[in-house]
Amino acid sequence: MVTSFTGAYGSLAKLQVEDFLNLTRMTALADAASSGSSVSVASLNAAAGSVIADLTGNADAYPQIAIAEDPAGTDDREANGRYAFQTMMDMGAYPMVAAMFTITAMTMGSFSGARVRRRMYASPQRTGSMLFQQFACCGLFGVLVSLFYLALALALPVAAGLPITGVDPRGFLLCALTMVAYSLTAAASGFMVSMIAVNSAAINAIANVYGLVIMFTSGMAFPVDLMPKVMIVIGKCTPGWWFCRSISAAMNSEGTVSVSNWFPGIALVLLFGVAFIALGLALSQMRRLRPNLAAPASTQLAEV
Repeated sequence: MVTSFTGAYGSLAKLQVEDFLNLTRMTALADAASSGSSVSVASLNAAAGSVIADLTGNADAYPQIAIAEDPAGTDDREANGRYAFQTMMDMGAYPMVAAMFTITAMTMGSFSGARVRRRMYASPQRTGSMLFQQFACCGLFGVLVSLFYLALALALPVAAGLPITGVDPRGFLLCALTMVAYSLTAAASGFMVSMIAVNSAAINAIANVYGLVIMFTSGMAFPVDLMPKVMIVIGKCTPGWWFCRSISAAMNSEGTVSVSNWFPGIALVLLFGVAFIALGLALSQMRRLRPNLAAPASTQLAEV
């Protein structure tokens, strides 16, 4: 089946031809009944001429089809714009955690070399303070990235020609807070892994596996109704699930904002971040207690 935007013109022309033939048939039958003769080719030609003469100049004979304005058209466009914004926000669960996890782990992992650690530990500054300063820099970068992604989420419906007037300002503010908190939690997970002192290849592998688990279990890739219970249980053990629940509470399809449903989700996202930081500090303490911070053995040639 082949269709196009101009396919309706062919259907309308077919209807007009069928109407003309029906009118010709009825006119020919009426003339034959009034004259008592049978229908012939000549009477059909005369009936066709009579129909053409009657329809000529009659603007209502074949009225033009027009599309009436839909009273709910504006509301539908606003709902589509709101849905595009919410979808874009939900889809940020994977790229945000993958990016901030990798950036934070590799940035803080650059300080985990034995020589770098010896120089840092020899300074008069406390180790915990230095770790928090490093994490603060990565967290600030995560906030900037989340705000940039928020701007992209708003630009998507605008680029598609949809209005953003359907996005509630309160819901937009809650979505912004959710994205910022989620970026900090993603940075905290990278901070935790960086304390293990793994290489860049392992960091990339962990980031992709962790991000894919969040993508397939948070509800951003599949509707929650279609997910098996095992995936839902796994999803609830990750911050991505509660991130998507907070976004849904702040910006749902009806355009309403539910702060009572939003707050538990964002609180759990932040609790995941606190847990990641606590585990990272514990791993850092264990690493400082290892006896391998001494300089590697080397052979020095004595001059005679």
